[in-house]
Amino acid sequence: MHGDKFKALSKKGKYREVQDHGNHIANRYYQSYEIHLYQVRDLLVEVWWKLGLNQIYWIEVVGRDRVELYADEVKLNLKL
Repeated sequence: MHGDKFKALSKKGKYREVQDHGNHIANRYYQSYEIHLYQVRDLLVEVWWKLGLNQIYWIEVVGRDRVELYADEVKLNLKL
């Protein structure tokens, strides 16, 4: 799915795509939101949850530069 097609979906449609085709990468917190980063097919997608309400506030396609915000959360088990 291309980014434009994903962006055209309703919030419910976007969440369905995340559930059906998403791979959770990491999460972070910003102000009163818990933000989850997913890889959905060839897209990076953030799902913003409003803390305390168990409600999705926003779902958006993001660029690869956004991954840096999750650097402290990504745990790699590498044996070199």
